[in-house]
Amino acid sequence: MNLLLNNRFFTYFTEAGARALAEYAEEISFNDQTILFEEGDPSDCFYLLTEGQIELSKKSGDGRRQVILQRVSPGDYFGEMGILDGNPRSARATSRGASRVARIPGTPLLRILNQEPARAGLHFFQNIMDNLRASNERVVEGFVRQEELKLIGEASSRIIHDLKNCLGAIRGSSELVMNAHHDSKTRENCRLIVEQTDRVVTIVHDLLEFTRSVTTLKRENIKVKDLLNQFSENHKELLNRSGFQVSIQGIETEIHVDPHRVQHVFLNLVESAMERIGGQGGVIGIRAYDVDDQVAIDVQDNGPAIPENMRGNFFKPMVMRTERKGAGLAMTVVQKLIEAHKGTVALRCDQGKGVTIQIRLPQAGAAAKV
Repeated sequence: MNLLLNNRFFTYFTEAGARALAEYAEEISFNDQTILFEEGDPSDCFYLLTEGQIELSKKSGDGRRQVILQRVSPGDYFGEMGILDGNPRSARATSRGASRVARIPGTPLLRILNQEPARAGLHFFQNIMDNLRASNERVVEGFVRQEELKLIGEASSRIIHDLKNCLGAIRGSSELVMNAHHDSKTRENCRLIVEQTDRVVTIVHDLLEFTRSVTTLKRENIKVKDLLNQFSENHKELLNRSGFQVSIQGIETEIHVDPHRVQHVFLNLVESAMERIGGQGGVIGIRAYDVDDQVAIDVQDNGPAIPENMRGNFFKPMVMRTERKGAGLAMTVVQKLIEAHKGTVALRCDQGKGVTIQIRLPQAGAAAKV
């Protein structure tokens, strides 16, 4: 009871009103990615969040993606708007990570609110208007930004084909020179040209992916073990780079994914880890295992921890940009591609244990239901 009464929702009520309303609370736990309610569902209750995080989102204009309106943190509340205006839910609510809420029916809320002093109701509705105004601003900013990115994406897609042809010619010529000359200096310079050409291609792909309004996936069922083996084979030069020890542990479980896109996720994560670690002694591990009806894939390194003041924005554009390489979009693209597969990605930093990127993807059977 006391934990619930500390929720911000009850600050608008008298002590007696708050306690009377809290008596109706029913505590419920939700697993990661559980949908509490959908846009258009009846508005018959509201929720107080005590643990985890809830994401409120709305369908985009074309109906092909979800636009995030708000992320609710413990001590806050959501779902009250429909009770007050009598309309269906205006957004979807999804749990991010294991979450716990207190569910309170709408009827006692309306009754107790009518019994409260006028100033309580005024403060309550003022807060609702503030939240509504903030949500509207986020939606408008999001749509404006998406239109801007769409224009950039259209321009990028026109030149990327020609750019890749140029880079392919440079890469191929460097490999020919390297194969024709056996002195170590020439071979090392050619190897550097090939490596940096591949890096430019990755940056261009990241930019193009970042500007796409919709991510198109060519999905197929594939064993996690086979997917990781493909990644290892396609990027063996990177993984065998001097000074780094890279281990990969797959499993037989199948996932329904676009193999090319998921390999791009691994490439971004491994290159990002190598860049942070820098010199000799780097250890990177990719380990897969089953968690209920999901596949967990952890990419862990022994590099320096991410500063605490950057962790909350780790997957945002330009946050993890380094001085030497990249445009700062790698982690943003990782998040975008994983979420396009109805998965989740999270950052974990344990003291003295480096950095772990935790990916969760639905197993093949579960993915068909998402």
